[in-house]
Amino acid sequence: MKKEKRVRPQIFVLTPEEKKAVACVLAAFFLGLATMHYRATHPRQPPPPTARQQYQAQRAAKATAARARSARGQASAAVAAAARFTPTPPPESEDEE
Repeated sequence: MKKEKRVRPQIFVLTPEEKKAVACVLAAFFLGLATMHYRATHPRQPPPPTARQQYQAQRAAKATAARARSARGQASAAVAAAARFTPTPPPESEDEE
């Protein structure tokens, strides 16, 4: 006589509608992960400058050019350049006595 295998009843049973709902939730989760990864690896471009910002940039460029052409601007530019390239001595520490 053969032993009958006991058929274990399924503990977790989903209807077809519930399976579709779970599939949609999982798909939304994985799409969210993919979107998060894409945005992390592809930074956004800065927005184009507005008309006001373009105008301000043009005015600043003209002012800088005019300042460079003037005698007073050349003198201050020379002082600024000298200050940039003047080496500063390293700070003396108290431990080196």
